[in-house]
Amino acid sequence: MSKAVSFMDNLIDEGWNQEDIDFFSPNTTDYSEGLGNLSNVKDSLEWMADDDSQNKEIVIYISDHGYPDTKNETWLQFTDGNMSVSDIDSYFDDMTYSRLTFIMCGSRSGLVGNALKDNNRDIICSMGPDESSNPDRFNITRSLIDNRADWNHDGKVTYVEAFHME
Repeated sequence: MSKAVSFMDNLIDEGWNQEDIDFFSPNTTDYSEGLGNLSNVKDSLEWMADDDSQNKEIVIYISDHGYPDTKNETWLQFTDGNMSVSDIDSYFDDMTYSRLTFIMCGSRSGLVGNALKDNNRDIICSMGPDESSNPDRFNITRSLIDNRADWNHDGKVTYVEAFHME
């Protein structure tokens, strides 16, 4: 939870408007708009798909919801239901954006990588498809605020640069 809050803080520090961010969590925080359940996540994805503004950047950060089933389909598991990665990919296909970054944290999060790859998408996973660790030591915010991660020396740490630093 602390990593999600620090990621949210970083978005705001970078100039994102809080009203343009949906933040769901199991706990009450200053930012939380409700539970991180399937209903709220679907509503948020639909909101992003319905917004046809050009040149917008979309960043989605999900932690500890993924798991594979017996048919090798990967799902995000929520308290009120599940969503397949292929359904998420369909939402992404319906979105208008200049760049989409999807950050998935948690054990075996790399299972989503290949299924969501596409042009103008950065898919970042904290672990490989067969890796598991509790706690997940990956903390992208740590590297987003570390100037050493700015490998191209342009004065801005990108999500991809932060991923490589982590």
